[in-house]
Amino acid sequence: TLALEGEGSVNEYVGGYDDWLRQSRRKTGAPAAPIKTEEKGPLRPQAAKPRKLSFKEQKELEALPKLIEELESEQGRIIQTMADPDFYRESGVKVSEYTTRLEALKKELAGVYARWEKLETGKE
Repeated sequence: TLALEGEGSVNEYVGGYDDWLRQSRRKTGAPAAPIKTEEKGPLRPQAAKPRKLSFKEQKELEALPKLIEELESEQGRIIQTMADPDFYRESGVKVSEYTTRLEALKKELAGVYARWEKLETGKE
């Protein structure tokens, strides 16, 4: 730590701000002030209160399994179509569209699963 100590003098101290305070007080002969540290109690997780889902959230939670099933079946159809070697003999545009849709489905499914988990944990 570099400290500007007046009269154009700059002194270098090993350590941080607290170390500088201790070392500079020793040089001047002033008693070192105790360093205050915040004492915190033992860390414990706060018990999360169960929250009741709103009507809208409850309806969304009920609809999610069907949505997941539809997305997964579409994903399965695309994968099955893309597994056929004759599929790649078609135009490159169609292959690109299927690949793009498959990636979009993966992201959408991940989002739906995350939302489902969030609603389920909020329900408890």
